[in-house]
Amino acid sequence: MGSPQRRPEVERPTHSLIERPLPAEALAGRATGPAPRLFEERPREILARHDLGAAGVHYTLDPYRGCQLACVYCSARPMHEHLGVGGERWGSGADFATRLIARPEAPQLLDQALQRRRLRGRAVQLSGATDPYQPLEAALGITRACLDVCLRRDAPVGLQTKSALVLRDRDLLLALHRGPGVHVAVSLASLDAARAAALEPGAPPPLARLKIVERLAAAGIPVGISVAPAILGLTDTDIVRMLTAAKDAGASTAFYLRLRLPGLIEPMLVRRVRATLPDRARRVLAGLDGHGTAPAGRRAHAEDPMEQIFCFTAGRLGLAFTRGAPWPSTVAQLEARWAERRAPAAQLPLAAARAPERAAAEQLSLL
Repeated sequence: MGSPQRRPEVERPTHSLIERPLPAEALAGRATGPAPRLFEERPREILARHDLGAAGVHYTLDPYRGCQLACVYCSARPMHEHLGVGGERWGSGADFATRLIARPEAPQLLDQALQRRRLRGRAVQLSGATDPYQPLEAALGITRACLDVCLRRDAPVGLQTKSALVLRDRDLLLALHRGPGVHVAVSLASLDAARAAALEPGAPPPLARLKIVERLAAAGIPVGISVAPAILGLTDTDIVRMLTAAKDAGASTAFYLRLRLPGLIEPMLVRRVRATLPDRARRVLAGLDGHGTAPAGRRAHAEDPMEQIFCFTAGRLGLAFTRGAPWPSTVAQLEARWAERRAPAAQLPLAAARAPERAAAEQLSLL
């Protein structure tokens, strides 16, 4: 998944990992390569707290660690450097897609957390790092169980995915939309199938992801497109067509996030691009500054031609758009909607009552 603008410290396990047999459903569509191994983790808490300044405090939940979609640019890869079993130290390369961790107690821990008064009306983002609908979910159903908890506990939900497995849960997503609120963002970095396969080998092809948008929108579920990560030399030539196709498919929102690479991941991306996309390598590498990113702050907005194209096109198409990771703005809007529907602001916890303020503050910070 594309990386948010700020990340919490690297997560470390609070206890040992237990290896379990890998369900056959988790191998569906797997390309050749090392067979994945499955481990269980039973953390004490399941919600990760993110303090994003003017955008407020948000909560994310990762049912899984490691990801079978194996996106080379994924910001969660460095977390695997701190994991391992039996003296075996894992890495951020192949291990990220083949040493998979499930958190089967996530629904129960989420249920306990959402009963706390301070979390009333607060949105839960699935996921903070890895795709909640990677193939392992077809067998284990942890993400679906978490959605059910959010519905029962009246908690809004934000989802970001590349996987068509999200369509399995249209019943719950529609119920959430009619109740506490939900929004789904489908990620795209390119419309070219070969380019996408080179960098996202386990993900569905781009046109299949647009079909996800179409089917969710047809079911009445709020859905948007996340142009993330935007990679100079790969994404720039596709932005107008991506947004147009997403709008035609029924998307109502759009998000833009420029590529941000942790230091460990940039060499991996460079090697992959040179090996699989040699005709694009020079332009892609020219877009990196040695740290996998473009200049930060207001200057970055002025200097990023992809962002300018994105903003102009999204505005012309009538898409509600945000520059930056999808979940801060989405969460603020979901919480504001929850607050408006449930009670007068004076009767709400302060955090929920201030959701509209956070949304406005975030929009101002992007100007």
